[in-house]
Amino acid sequence: MNYKVAKELKAERVKRDLKISDVAKQLGTCDESVRRYEKGTKKLSLELVEKLLNIYGIDPAVFFTNVCANMHE
Repeated sequence: MNYKVAKELKAERVKRDLKISDVAKQLGTCDESVRRYEKGTKKLSLELVEKLLNIYGIDPAVFFTNVCANMHE
C-alpha cells in the first residue's frame, strides 16, 4: 500500500506543477526525502501524508478512495 500511496502523491504533485524542492521546503525537509517518499523507499506516516495532502489541497477521503480504486493496477 505504501507504494500506491507514494505513486499517487507524486502524481498529485506533478499535476499541480510543484517542484520537489517546493514541497521539501514546505515540509521542512530535503529534496532527497521527498524523492524517497514518492518512490516508496522511505516510510510515509499518516501525519506526513496529511501534510502533503494539505499542501496539494486534496481531501484525504477523495485521495484514499482513489488509491483504493487503483490498487488492482
